[in-house]
Amino acid sequence: MYDANCGVVWNGASLWGTASDYCGWQGVSCESGLIVGLNLSRFGLTGTLPETLHGLQQLKSFIVNNNSLTSTIPQSICSLSHLKYFQGNSAGLTGQIPQCICFLQNLKQFYASNNSLTGLIPTCVGNMTFLNEVHLTCNKLSGVIPKQFDTLPYIQQLTVNCNNNIECYITLTRTNFLFICKIM
Repeated sequence: MYDANCGVVWNGASLWGTASDYCGWQGVSCESGLIVGLNLSRFGLTGTLPETLHGLQQLKSFIVNNNSLTSTIPQSICSLSHLKYFQGNSAGLTGQIPQCICFLQNLKQFYASNNSLTGLIPTCVGNMTFLNEVHLTCNKLSGVIPKQFDTLPYIQQLTVNCNNNIECYITLTRTNFLFICKIM
């Protein structure tokens, strides 16, 4: 990822690409020597997210907020079975939300607001048992909000406002639930 995304000019990545222990690199969290978290917010990332994320099998948290990517959400993210938190707000994400995102059975939070994501929200979200927050504000999404959100036992927040082609007509019967879907 470092080499593919001009890591030499990243903010705070002075140790990245060196022989030093990667668990000591800024933005990297480890447990028992395995990478479990990457927080690359405001690192100045450009280009695309690599398809090599599948090599980080213990990754629980992947955060790339506030960057200048021109990237789709890579399919390789769908093989990260331990992933609980994905944050890509204002990251420069494009394209569709991959259907395989629903394979992430442990995902709790999916944040991808203020990007250029297009297409539909996958209806398979009903399979994502632990999902409790989805934030997709200000993208270019379209279609109907999947009714499957109503079947999720832990869902607490769904924000999809500022998507001009989203149909906000959905009957969610949940209590203690924040649903924001106002077309701007």
